[in-house]
Amino acid sequence: MIRRPLLLAAMLAITAILWLLNRAPESEENTATANTLSAPQPGFAATDAVLIQTGDDGKPLYTLHATHINQPQTGEPIEVTDPDFTDQVDADNRWSVQALRGQLPPAADHVELYGNVNARGDRAGIAPLLLHTEQLGFDMPTQVINTSDPVTAEWGNAHLNSLGLQANLRTHDIILQANVHGHIAP
Repeated sequence: MIRRPLLLAAMLAITAILWLLNRAPESEENTATANTLSAPQPGFAATDAVLIQTGDDGKPLYTLHATHINQPQTGEPIEVTDPDFTDQVDADNRWSVQALRGQLPPAADHVELYGNVNARGDRAGIAPLLLHTEQLGFDMPTQVINTSDPVTAEWGNAHLNSLGLQANLRTHDIILQANVHGHIAP
């Protein structure tokens, strides 16, 4: 009779050991999968890069040239060095903007440009609009640019300085925000 409880205890011990041995690899596998899913996902980096956003018709809307583009991890802001940004608003309206560096959110629908920012708006039949500032935000869906920094604007005979500016790229409407000074040559 002592053999029966001993045999039963041995069988339970063997069953428990087998269960633990079979369970351990599965647990490690699940842990590895969970760690992979929660670990930061790698981003991307490119040199001498060109990013092109096309419209529904397949024609380029925005083109960004940069000596370096970097997104360390998926979901983080995209950093650009020496951005040269072109926006073909329509057939007769084109903007180009250059800066020392820039940053785009992961959705890439807005760009912040920094350092020696120069913008040029060319529209058929009128003089180009030239802007210079140290920081410029560009909202691509609305095609509005803005800055709260000092800005110089040259448009034909007009040379204006202002603290802050907002401009609609579609219409070339400009709002100079504060401390506006300038002259218009005859």
